[in-house]
Amino acid sequence: GTAQMLYQASNSLANGFSMMFNNISEVYEDSLFMTDFTWFMDLQPLNQQGKISPQKTFKQGIVFDNVWFKYPSSRKWILKSVSLEIGPKDNVALVGENGAGKTTLLKLLCGLYQPTKGKITVNGISVDQYKYDKYHKILSVLFQDFSTYPFSARESIGYGDIDKIDDLTNIELVAKQTDVHDFINKLPNKYETPLTKELEGGLDPSKGQWQRIGLSRALLRDSKIVILDEPTSNVDSKAEEDIFKKLLKIVKDKILILVSHRFSTVRRADKILVLDKGNITEQGSHELLMKRSGKYAHLFNLQAKSYQ
Repeated sequence: GTAQMLYQASNSLANGFSMMFNNISEVYEDSLFMTDFTWFMDLQPLNQQGKISPQKTFKQGIVFDNVWFKYPSSRKWILKSVSLEIGPKDNVALVGENGAGKTTLLKLLCGLYQPTKGKITVNGISVDQYKYDKYHKILSVLFQDFSTYPFSARESIGYGDIDKIDDLTNIELVAKQTDVHDFINKLPNKYETPLTKELEGGLDPSKGQWQRIGLSRALLRDSKIVILDEPTSNVDSKAEEDIFKKLLKIVKDKILILVSHRFSTVRRADKILVLDKGNITEQGSHELLMKRSGKYAHLFNLQAKSYQ
C-alpha cells in the first residue's frame, strides 16, 4: 500500500510539474506574439502624408515626371525614367509583358509606394502632398488579386463604398452595368445570399462572376480615377465586349487606366502606353502604334494569329 501511494503521489507531482511547465511555455509564446503585435501597431508610416484634400473637379490629369523606382532591398530598377501625361478625361490602356512594371506603376499612383526618384502629380499636386484618406477616396481600384468576402452579394459589392453598403438601388445599378445583376437576382435570397458555401443557403460564384462583382465594387465608388488591372481575364470575350462598351460610357468624365492582355479591349482606349522592362517605349492610339510597327504592333499581330 505504501508503494502504491508513493507511486501515485510521484505521478501526480510529475503531472503537476508538466502542466506548470506547459502553461509557462504557452504564456511565454503568447507574450512573444503580443510583443510582435504591439511592435507592429506602434510602427509609423515611412511615407509622410501631406495636408491637402483633392478637389472635386479635375482641371489637370496625371503626370509622371522622370519616375524611377526600385525596392529598398533590391538593386534592380523596376521603373526607369518613366514620363507620361494623362488628361483629366482620358481613358488609357497600359500594355506590356509580365514583369514589365505595370502593377508597380499603378501602386505608385495609388500612393502605396513612393518613387525612388522623380515626381507624380495628380491635378497639378504631388501625390505625397495629399491626405491619404482623402486621396484614396478619389480612386477606384481593382487589382488582379482582389479580395473575395464570404458575405452577402450586397455586402460584397457595397464594400466598394461603405457609406452605400445599404443602398440597394445603387448596388443594383452597378451590378447591371457589369452584367452580374441577373446572376444575383436568380439566387435564393437574391442580394442577401451569402457568397460562400460555408454559410447556410450560400454558394461559391465562378471566377468570372467574382470578377464582375469586383468590378461592380470598384464602380460603386464615386471616384475621379478608375484603375482596372486585368478586370475581365476570366470573362468570356462576348461578355467582355459588352462590359467595356458600358464601362467607357460610365467613366467618360473620369480618368480610366486599364491593364489588359486582350488587345480587342486595349484598342478601344484613347491612348495606349507600352511598358517594356520598366520604360515607356511607345504611346499613342491603336492606329498610330500599328503604323509604327513596333513592340505594340508585334504583340497585337502575335495575338491576332491565334484567332486565325
